[in-house]
Amino acid sequence: MKIKTFYILIAGMILVGAVLFGVKGLQSKQLGPKIDGRHVYVWLENLEPDSEKAVELSQSLGFLKDDVFSYLMACLELEKNGVFQKIPLEQLKPRVVWLLGSIDDPSPQLVTAIGKVLSHPTEEIRRQAVNACVSYGARAIPLINDLRSVALSDQNEQLRLLAIKSIGVLAEQSSDALNALLKSGSDPSPQIRLAVIEMLSGNFSDVSSVQGFLVTALKDKSPDVRKIAIKALIAAGTDQPGVVESLAIALEDSDPSVRSEAATALESLGVDAAGAYKQLTKALYDERPDVRNKAVSTIGKIGPQAFSSIPDLIRILEQNDDNSLFAAISLGKMGPPAKDAVPHLIRFFQNSDTSGKVIAAQALAGMKTASSNAVPVLTEALKSPDSAVQFAARFALDQIQGIPSLETERNQ
Repeated sequence: MKIKTFYILIAGMILVGAVLFGVKGLQSKQLGPKIDGRHVYVWLENLEPDSEKAVELSQSLGFLKDDVFSYLMACLELEKNGVFQKIPLEQLKPRVVWLLGSIDDPSPQLVTAIGKVLSHPTEEIRRQAVNACVSYGARAIPLINDLRSVALSDQNEQLRLLAIKSIGVLAEQSSDALNALLKSGSDPSPQIRLAVIEMLSGNFSDVSSVQGFLVTALKDKSPDVRKIAIKALIAAGTDQPGVVESLAIALEDSDPSVRSEAATALESLGVDAAGAYKQLTKALYDERPDVRNKAVSTIGKIGPQAFSSIPDLIRILEQNDDNSLFAAISLGKMGPPAKDAVPHLIRFFQNSDTSGKVIAAQALAGMKTASSNAVPVLTEALKSPDSAVQFAARFALDQIQGIPSLETERNQ
């Protein structure tokens, strides 16, 4: 009886072993050709993507032997769960895509496989596929059309944003990517429109399209988008028609921060901002001090072309506040055409401290002989105990009387 029981146990063990061997063979056939692949599967079951252990493992598998790669590619093709899988496909595939996305030098076959899952119905799988494209960089250029579909039509805003960032990395290298980026600029989400504009500060072959898009963005309903569009426009260049005019309109924006950004942009253009001098003149009375300061400064840089602004600059000079100094500088840069300001500058010189006297003297010097009425006041200032005032007065007198200064002689 004992012998019979023993043989029954042996037979049972053999039967169980045969079943297990057959099942494992089936699993190997469905999920990977070699045992290495099944080892990766065990890892996929037990670790979440992006975890510290997962990152360490992905780095150690950076070489990905052919059998492991084949196994992972087979996982992407699965339509239903294989034998002994503990997790459903909607959890397995994102992990597979994440691992494949960590490969530094993806093959064309792998890039194509990632492209196929960019349109997968499971959101997490699409997310990991877009992440893979971000990691691949320029190697993801063949997937521009697939990424554009995600960027333009995915229901998840964060996924659209991620796809746009991936496209943005490629926009300087691919006209298709740039076109896709510009199309995403009409997204209903301000966050995404903002992200698109932030990516348009690079070096693009089609500069005119970028500038045209940014000019349109200056009318965006979001103040943040309008503000960042001004910065991007200055970075992209202002050589296209209508750019300065658009910045001038932005100088009258309802949002103070947008007006401030527009004033900064126009100031950086200097004399090239001449087309905006009418709006700059209005901005001399803006409620924001920084807008007023920059408007005064820009008018000065524009010079005689902003002749019609002289009465307003004189009015600001007479206010005797911080802006008065900027007004004096700007009037000096206007040169002789601003001769009507001479008596006001003389009075400003007499009533100011050292810095005001120096700036007023420089402004009078800029008007050359038109400032001849200031000679007596400047001559008296030569007796000032303040050496800075003495020097400024001497320089102004030399310029008014046509005497070359040391600085002029050096330049000659």
